[in-house]
Amino acid sequence: MTNEGWVELSSFTGAGSDIAANMLIAHLESEQIPARRFPLQTPATLLAGVMDQPIVVLVPEEHEAAARRILTEKPFDAAQGQDATDEQSATAGDATD
Repeated sequence: MTNEGWVELSSFTGAGSDIAANMLIAHLESEQIPARRFPLQTPATLLAGVMDQPIVVLVPEEHEAAARRILTEKPFDAAQGQDATDEQSATAGDATD
């Protein structure tokens, strides 16, 4: 697989990088933005402990502007596994009850 025609949108390092990258990809795909990661998730990469190597989330060049706009308008909090705006809405709803 080649990454030609794909651009880096974000990268993750550290213990939660694998999950965070996958969650960002799911977030983008829920907004109809194709996305993939590099390196690919395979048993070999999981067993090799590639924690010191960043996991890069890529989108096609023609979707880069839309993907960046989505992340600006609807920020994603990988630590919470949800849109940051959802969390703000839930907090605001609690304050008015």
